[in-house]
Amino acid sequence: MDLVELLDTGFQCLETSSLSTLTDDKLFSRLVELWQFFFGTILPYLEAVFLPLRIEFQGMASIVPAKEAREYDEELDVRRNALIGFRDKLVLSQADRLHGLFCKIQFDVSSKVAVTDTASRMLQCVCILASILSRDDKQEQMDHLAKTLKQTWFRGRIGGDRRGFVSKRNGGPKEGRV
Repeated sequence: MDLVELLDTGFQCLETSSLSTLTDDKLFSRLVELWQFFFGTILPYLEAVFLPLRIEFQGMASIVPAKEAREYDEELDVRRNALIGFRDKLVLSQADRLHGLFCKIQFDVSSKVAVTDTASRMLQCVCILASILSRDDKQEQMDHLAKTLKQTWFRGRIGGDRRGFVSKRNGGPKEGRV
């Protein structure tokens, strides 16, 4: 079993919630939940487990000759392969539904903090997955999703303000502060 097969098996386990049967509201939050678990727990663990092998195949160790090691280096790019697997198996399998959801997202900081938090995590997911640059049709699909979500995100911000925010300020500036 090679790395890609291992990752495919893992993504099948993650997809046990059957994303295609979830309602749109639950799809969005479930995908964000899966992303947080994958990006915060699974990916760092995989990178740590495969680090000794990766170092060996980058030609930095002494067991495998450098010429042979370079042939396998790209295959053992755990981070890239794992991100591509998440993109292909979980996100792009729901691309049409996600595109529709991204177009409908409403951002109101004062009343829907949970929606904004979930959307910002989805923005993180989509931007990282779009940065893979795989030069294939799946990359184009991911770029399209990223563009749609970014346009909605920036359009929905208060007054078009693109800066980050913690919360909406109540009242004007306090005396003595510039």
